[in-house]
Amino acid sequence: MERSWNARLALPAHAFAIVEVTLNRKVHMPVCFTNASNSMLIKPIAGGRKSGSRSSSRRNSWVIASAMLIVLANAHALADPEQGLPLIQTFSPSVFDSPATPVGAQAFDIERAADRALLVSNNEGLLRLDGTGWRTWNPVRGSVLASAARDDGRVFVGAVNDLGYFDHFGGEFVSLRDWSAKLEQPFGEFWTVLANDTMTWFVDRERAYRWNGQRLEMVYTAQGEMRQGALLDASAVILDPGAGLILLAGNPAYVIPGSERLIGAGNCVLGKSATTLVTLCNDGVLRLWSSQTQVQEVTLQTTVARQMAQARPSAVAALPSGGYAVATRYGGLFLFEPGGALQGILANQSGLDNARIFSLLATGADGLWLGRDYGLAMIEWPGQVSRFDIDNGLPRMPQGVGRLDGRMYLVSSAGIFRVESGTGGFARAEPFALIGTSLFEVTQSANALFVTSTDGLYALESSGARQLDKRLSYVACFMDGVPARLLVGGEHGAWMMEHGVDGWRAVGNVPGISSEIRRIVAEGPSTVWLASRSARQLFRMSWKLDANQTWSPESTQVEDFSDAAGVSPGPVRPIAFPDGLVFASASGLFRFDNAQRRFIPDAALNLLLPRQNGEVRSSLPLDKHRVIVVQHDRYRMLQFGAEGWSEQTSPLARIPRGAWPRALFRDTDDTIWVTTSDAVYRHRPELQSVLPSLLPPRVELERAPLILESSIGSDALHLGVAPQSLALRFAGSVYVGADDVQFRSRLLPVEPEWGEWSKRSVRELGFVPGGDFVLEVQTRDIFDRHSRTNRFGFHLDRPWYQRGWALALYAVALVGGVWLIVRWRDRQLRARALALERQIRERTQALEIASVTDQLTGLHNRRYFEIATRALFAQGSSTLVALIDLDHFKRINDTLGHDVGDQVLTAVAHRLVNSAPRSSVLFRWGGEEFLLLVPLPDGYADAESFVRSILHRVGDTPITTTDNASMELTCSIGWEIAAQSDATSIRESLRLADLNLYAAKNGGRDRVYGANAAIYHRLPS
Repeated sequence: MERSWNARLALPAHAFAIVEVTLNRKVHMPVCFTNASNSMLIKPIAGGRKSGSRSSSRRNSWVIASAMLIVLANAHALADPEQGLPLIQTFSPSVFDSPATPVGAQAFDIERAADRALLVSNNEGLLRLDGTGWRTWNPVRGSVLASAARDDGRVFVGAVNDLGYFDHFGGEFVSLRDWSAKLEQPFGEFWTVLANDTMTWFVDRERAYRWNGQRLEMVYTAQGEMRQGALLDASAVILDPGAGLILLAGNPAYVIPGSERLIGAGNCVLGKSATTLVTLCNDGVLRLWSSQTQVQEVTLQTTVARQMAQARPSAVAALPSGGYAVATRYGGLFLFEPGGALQGILANQSGLDNARIFSLLATGADGLWLGRDYGLAMIEWPGQVSRFDIDNGLPRMPQGVGRLDGRMYLVSSAGIFRVESGTGGFARAEPFALIGTSLFEVTQSANALFVTSTDGLYALESSGARQLDKRLSYVACFMDGVPARLLVGGEHGAWMMEHGVDGWRAVGNVPGISSEIRRIVAEGPSTVWLASRSARQLFRMSWKLDANQTWSPESTQVEDFSDAAGVSPGPVRPIAFPDGLVFASASGLFRFDNAQRRFIPDAALNLLLPRQNGEVRSSLPLDKHRVIVVQHDRYRMLQFGAEGWSEQTSPLARIPRGAWPRALFRDTDDTIWVTTSDAVYRHRPELQSVLPSLLPPRVELERAPLILESSIGSDALHLGVAPQSLALRFAGSVYVGADDVQFRSRLLPVEPEWGEWSKRSVRELGFVPGGDFVLEVQTRDIFDRHSRTNRFGFHLDRPWYQRGWALALYAVALVGGVWLIVRWRDRQLRARALALERQIRERTQALEIASVTDQLTGLHNRRYFEIATRALFAQGSSTLVALIDLDHFKRINDTLGHDVGDQVLTAVAHRLVNSAPRSSVLFRWGGEEFLLLVPLPDGYADAESFVRSILHRVGDTPITTTDNASMELTCSIGWEIAAQSDATSIRESLRLADLNLYAAKNGGRDRVYGANAAIYHRLPS
């Protein structure tokens, strides 16, 4: 391989020197010095002529040594032979395009704004992409060709026949096209716009203009068509194909010494790095220009230079790694190492679905951006994580990886592939052994790789794949760390294989296990856990070797933990951690307590890896303190410190989400290989770049192109009159894992607590009242980093009905209303008090009546006797006192039941009420006995006939019960006359009536015995 380097060195006393050193198979470095003004030009001399003086010879040797140091400093190792394709994320215009906000296909220029948002110039205006959202705007009503952003947020725009600037996206655009008439110069197509803190340069194809904030002046007229420009130490440099590199720092502009060599070099592109400019021309020379007028030249390989010329470079950029990226119109993206060696080409066959590139932006923090003929692409470069998939030869459904004899092998469902150095600089997966069966897992040993499959266990050796066992096998694991003993899990249990003189052979099945085994994880030197995948089958196996160090089923103990306590039903997956095994289940993460023989939840890990974030599938311990954990489809780096487990950032989080994780493998050089269902990813920790700091999120009002800067107190943003419904959009300027960026917010003082993390980037506030508010917002990315809180204050004026005079009016109305309410309430209370008093009186009367009333018959009871005697005494007449007792009533209760007895009592009471005069008082005196008090104002001549009528009233008519039964009933009556209606007289008469009643009973019942000592017997009718 032929390589060439050219270097320009600065010499003392402000010397300007060019050192050209060409390294081929034979090194020739004849040089001479030519003094020109304040510089010395060093050029190759045909034939190796010597200089004419000793001092020149010493100086010549010093320059040659310096040149060699530069060559060695830029020399590097060959391209990584196992470097896969870089991660590429595409942003198609169809994602952003809509009739209301059209997006042009061609991305002519990409610029990074002060807030890290990308500004893309296209033929429909500008596209602003902030990672979590996008907006479109056309300030010039035509194609925007270039833009430049300053740190203060102002953006300058170049278009077709127009130029100008704006302070915020979507705001007022200040056009400078009127200066065309003032300068008497027609404006063309402004393909280059450059800006620093104080000055802006607009360059069309023929002229360069400078804008100082107040005046536009022309500073240069080209000798060729200008399309390229860059800033170098706050000065503008443009590429004039007819003159070289033009420095626009002074007035007039001048050609950078030495850049005349670009004249006639063919199509050239100009880019920049942090301290140098980069040019690449069709002559195949890559040149680095510094501000000290130094240039370093790197000559590309001839075939690469020819390929580059045919692809037609459109942009070039220096990468943070020291290499270079060259975009082309027809050949995709070329990536070079610092010394100029081709590292790789990304085109249609390498995962870049559109190889026509217009613009290039190397951010140095989160990737390399390509402005394509159709949309944008972001490339993870340098490649901390690279991939192997169908684009570089690996079919879908990879299963695992392993290294054998220094070569890496990738296993997929289609067979076994070996990593080979491919054309275009990136490694490829080439077929090695297409076994023709379903392959499952790979197990690594020192001199072989073992692959499980539906056809059994295979050993992969440098000569090919050899079948060791024909039983369906899912997983294999070395026992005791000895590569000669292999435990294999299959469809119907597990078995041990050992390597002896005759090769590999099965030495016996593991006893007590008949279910499928999909996972085997070692717990110690002679202990492993075995688990199924689809059902809860979990076993722990331990063994002891015999005297010949041979395994046997008899020396093996198997414990079945399929129904162990502490874990919910379902599959349990043992996972290796640096501090022991962790068991993942549907109810979380557990540790096994050997003393209690049960699973105990690991509170710390369950907090760090909550079940709602997905199932923990596998892990890869890196050392005593670090482990990579796969949770659902996310790869998380955990580290154990003084405060326990915590999560650390890792480039593995860049692996695209959505693919099913298969396996993790740590290589001999600490490279990590990750197998998913659609690709194999390779991570080299030594290439891990510094992640860009996670900026606080911005807040944007949906109703207007207004970005709320941090504003608190007197600087709070005034948003008009309340109440209002506000729609606020959050943007995080996060591109790596943009789909998984989350936000949380709270509105103070209304919401003292933070809301939940959410991917939703729009916060809607409904009917916000007047007052001062502060919206606090945070961002969380895929690395689980939290941004600092950004606080945005805003103020809403109170509406007219909440102002001072309105409040005073409300106060007067309130006082009047309260007075009216009090008066109304007083009346209501008075009326209610009267009603309550009446109700109490009625209730009291009802209670009094109830207390002196028999519940069954409705007659008065004994308690009413004193009241009745007082009433009769007030009348002043004599009183008939009659005791009425039903004959043989106990017989009715005993034979017909108490219900019938109650009906009889009720019927008799009704007959007595109907027989007695209205002035009489009737009591149920007790049981089947009634008392009748009848005032006799006219004496007691008719009292005896009245009592006899009662006897007939009760006994002449049978009583009918509710069941239509008819019965004969008689009564006995004893009566007496109380001459005085006082309590003493009536009580005495009551005693005599009671004696008369006994006389009637003893006389044979159904008769009356009264005051005249005569007995009247009722004759049956």
